[in-house]
Amino acid sequence: MLKDQSRGVLDVWGVRWYASMFLKGGLCLYPSYSLVSNIGMDGSGVHCGPSDAYDVSLTEKVPARFPEEISVSEIGEAKIREFFRTQRGSILKRLLIGLKQSLVKLIH
Repeated sequence: MLKDQSRGVLDVWGVRWYASMFLKGGLCLYPSYSLVSNIGMDGSGVHCGPSDAYDVSLTEKVPARFPEEISVSEIGEAKIREFFRTQRGSILKRLLIGLKQSLVKLIH
């Protein structure tokens, strides 16, 4: 996908977002409750027509403050690893190796 993005075959911001997170060893937070409204699904955008698929009720449970330090959920990571461990040939390992090799080639 990253190769297609760099060649102009794809125009998807998420490809670059996840590639940059991966290269920097970053994390992305996905809150349990929605804190924002997605108003970009009115049909005026480039990549999609009108949809109510992302309409959600906003939470009133906004935390008083966000944590100072963010870390990986050990339980979540263990569940993801177990899922991919049960897949033939360790899909996750092959995916990560292939992604890293592709990113290195594109950068150099």
